Amino acid sequence: MSEPIEETLTSSSSHCPQLLTVDEIGALLKVSNRTIWRMRSSGQLPEPVRVGGGVRWRESDIENWIQAGCPIQKNVQNKNKG
Repeated sequence: MSEPIEETLTSSSSHCPQLLTVDEIGALLKVSNRTIWRMRSSGQLPEPVRVGGGVRWRESDIENWIQAGCPIQKNVQNKNKG
């Protein structure tokens, strides 16, 4: 007999990175969704991943970014120097 779905999701979730929505990041940083989109546009957030038509951020990328002091990402710094 196969494992229940809940156990399978729980046991496999440690292998899959957690993806955060704009709402979840906004709640984490205590800012509005609009501010999150501005931060993304200006390169202040780590690069998101596309899932279907949506945008998500890896939880580990956001945690590392916060621990590093929320630095501006290199790809935008290079664009602005040119």
